[in-house]
Amino acid sequence: MKFIVDENIPFEVFLKLKKEGFDVISVSKNDQRLNDEEILSLALKENRTLITLDKDFGELVFRLKKKNAGIILLRIIPQSPTSISSKLFSTLKLKIDFNNSFCVIENNNVRVIPIK
Repeated sequence: MKFIVDENIPFEVFLKLKKEGFDVISVSKNDQRLNDEEILSLALKENRTLITLDKDFGELVFRLKKKNAGIILLRIIPQSPTSISSKLFSTLKLKIDFNNSFCVIENNNVRVIPIK
């Protein structure tokens, strides 16, 4: 699996993904001035699933029909690096195919919505 983490994801989470061997890049490490559409475009170009806390990506994908390689939206409280990492890694162990899907990870729920 290949990922790109949005700038709103704590850098510690990015580092944990790298340490665990995931192919991951960080928006903030590359260029923080990218807007949401440019981030989607970069992710699609590199076939990376976007990991974000920004629910605006739902509007881009579902209402505006923007092409993407898959999105993981984290709706976790609290949004600490520890809680985000814990829930994200437990979800990644489920072996979900994130390609062409919009996955919403909440404290007690994981929803996967196929994108057509």
